[in-house]
Amino acid sequence: MKTNRILLLLTLLFCQLALAQERPQLVLQRGHEGSSEIRSVAPSPDGRFAYTASSDGTVKVWALDEPHVVRTIYDEKTYPNPDDIGNLQAAVFSSQSDWVVTLDEKGNFRRYSLPEGKLLDGFSDAEASRTGSALATDGTNLFYLSGESLTKTDFQGKKLAAVPGDDFARKSSLLVVSPDGRLLAVKSQGGISTFLTGDLSKQTYKRLNSVAYGLAFSPASDSLAVSTNSAVALLGAQDLEVQKLIEDQASTSRVPVWRNSELYLYQTSGGYQGKLWKVDFVDTKIVDATSEELIALSMETMPDSRFLVGAYGGDSFVLDPSTGERDYLASDIGGFSAYTLDPESKDLFTGCRNGQVSRWSAKTGRIVRQYKGFESFISDVALSPDRTKLLACDLYRGTIICWNVEDGDVISTYKLGRARFGDGVEWVKWVDSNRYLFSAPSTSLKLVDASSGQELNDYSGRATAADVRGERVAAGFYGGLMEAHLTNKRDALRTSLPGRAQVSSVAYGADGKTVYAATRDSRIYKWDSSSPENKPQLITDLRWSLINFELLGSEMRVVISPGTIIRLDLNGKELSRMELDDKYSWSPRFEDNVIILVGRNRTLDFVDPK
Repeated sequence: MKTNRILLLLTLLFCQLALAQERPQLVLQRGHEGSSEIRSVAPSPDGRFAYTASSDGTVKVWALDEPHVVRTIYDEKTYPNPDDIGNLQAAVFSSQSDWVVTLDEKGNFRRYSLPEGKLLDGFSDAEASRTGSALATDGTNLFYLSGESLTKTDFQGKKLAAVPGDDFARKSSLLVVSPDGRLLAVKSQGGISTFLTGDLSKQTYKRLNSVAYGLAFSPASDSLAVSTNSAVALLGAQDLEVQKLIEDQASTSRVPVWRNSELYLYQTSGGYQGKLWKVDFVDTKIVDATSEELIALSMETMPDSRFLVGAYGGDSFVLDPSTGERDYLASDIGGFSAYTLDPESKDLFTGCRNGQVSRWSAKTGRIVRQYKGFESFISDVALSPDRTKLLACDLYRGTIICWNVEDGDVISTYKLGRARFGDGVEWVKWVDSNRYLFSAPSTSLKLVDASSGQELNDYSGRATAADVRGERVAAGFYGGLMEAHLTNKRDALRTSLPGRAQVSSVAYGADGKTVYAATRDSRIYKWDSSSPENKPQLITDLRWSLINFELLGSEMRVVISPGTIIRLDLNGKELSRMELDDKYSWSPRFEDNVIILVGRNRTLDFVDPK
């Protein structure tokens, strides 16, 4: 009986140990960092998963039925600190997407199974740290640029072949392997070269009149699509002879991608955004595939013939070229470019780099409404004083949309019609619940009716900041300030600042006449705008780059680089200072018990002010 009792105890003990070993570790799965670039993407053959490899050092496994991250893959042994896992330079997926090879900034190659994320093998090559995005596979070997050579290795790092020489274009380099695994195409100085994957013997060389931006073998491996800044060509895979050619001087081709037997191109004409085009070699023309513009760094065809697209800001999306519809695999740890808070409900309104505008419930922490109409970088969001209208603007097109807060219906739209990133609207500011001001490059400060979207007034000069008190506006420009009546520009009073400093923030004092202004070069001025004889008086020089300024009653709060919040009285005397953990924080908002700010990876951080 005693022996049986001991055996029973041992059995229970072993069962408990086995359960403990099998017990899954619960880890919060989150999207890519908001400042990262999606370097490579791949769908699973059954369409259940999408895989995205980002410059933030991770590969994410996304479930596509209800887009969310189910696994994060990275080199945990080399980078034990999850907050410091290095940068991913390149990644390549197998043809069946059942594994991925990553290359980090230190030259570490790692191969992981998909979707499990199990480390299969790996090696290091310090010379490969200069590889950039040039990494390819034929399914059993790797090809990359190492030092001055084109190198072939197995997955354990054994070098099988190499082609020495300095004619490979390592900067913005391209390596692609044909689907049948026989040929390797490489961007070379002045053209492209092909090699047999077996022994890296050179097959042929083709000189190009322009720089190659993209290479893509056809699904049948019999043709090679080449895109340059002046043309797109279809070459024979074996001899690189031109089969088809379409000249197009207006665009820079970046990403050619095959959709079954059809060739598509993601093209830009400068800036960050571009469009998806379909190549018609029969009529020798390139036609619009989608009406909306997009940002794409990587692109692959899904099993259902949609495109999986990797972009900036840690975001990816699935694009249907026939309808233009997008399903975002959005990052939830960054990508926020603008935000504001409802002063009563404390609900948060956010704008993102991919154009998403959302309302987050303060009670549940969940998105309760999304506001449609944008596809690009949101530069500002603003809630009307009566809390019934929401404004958002973008930094690319120069569009401002006013929505009804509760139902998301569009009330009005204002369009500048810009076509380059950085030329759009920089900020918007409510005057009252019916009018707003906005500023954009090469455009005067404008007053707009929120209900109709019609201009009511403008004030000469590009305003970098503004504040409103009743029917009066104070605005900052490059090297000066203005104080004026909103509807009567004749009484506008202007003054200059030393050195044509850029004004970053302005605020009215309690008397409605004193204007406080902060400049990018860390100076804060006080200006009595009641008389044209009065000149701005320097209050303080903080001697660091000034990121943000806010006037709160009888004190000023400023954020200076690197990551310091300082409280000052109205005469510039320092009251206290606080060093932030994130030295790259910006755009703070000071609430009663919390400071909200945008962090390093465009996260929204909530800081205890005590």
